[in-house]
Amino acid sequence: MQIRKMVETDIDMVCQIAQKNNQIVNQHVIPVAMQQDFLQLVYQPTRIKQRMKNSLFFVLEVNGQITGFAHFSYVNKQGNSELLAMYVEKEYQRRRLGTQLLQIAKEELHGIESMTVHVEASQVGAISFLQANGFQCEATVLEQVEGILLRTKRLKWCIT
Repeated sequence: MQIRKMVETDIDMVCQIAQKNNQIVNQHVIPVAMQQDFLQLVYQPTRIKQRMKNSLFFVLEVNGQITGFAHFSYVNKQGNSELLAMYVEKEYQRRRLGTQLLQIAKEELHGIESMTVHVEASQVGAISFLQANGFQCEATVLEQVEGILLRTKRLKWCIT
């Protein structure tokens, strides 16, 4: 198992992992057409390539195959980074690999004092994982997105 910074040749696999896992996670919350629109917009190889310049991606590699990734914003002036996305293939979950992705990011993000993440409230597995890694719920926000009411939880981890 290896965690490393993402390189351009990883983009297609990262897009595949995001598309597959996003559909699984959101299948009962967001209509399929809306998910597909989101994935086409966000996980398009040219867009990922652009975001690699302004943010930090790590890939999880097991036996030479990418099995997950995490995407973080760089640390802002207030010392905060945002966990923008994290996906680990189902068969590799519950092996502390997500925890290792978080730890590598915390080590690489110089000047970090806190990290925030926004998670759909129905994603109880993701929320439990984050809380087990020191994140605490700060707020729950109701959002209307194209006629769908989403409950989003904002969680935050702090150094102290």
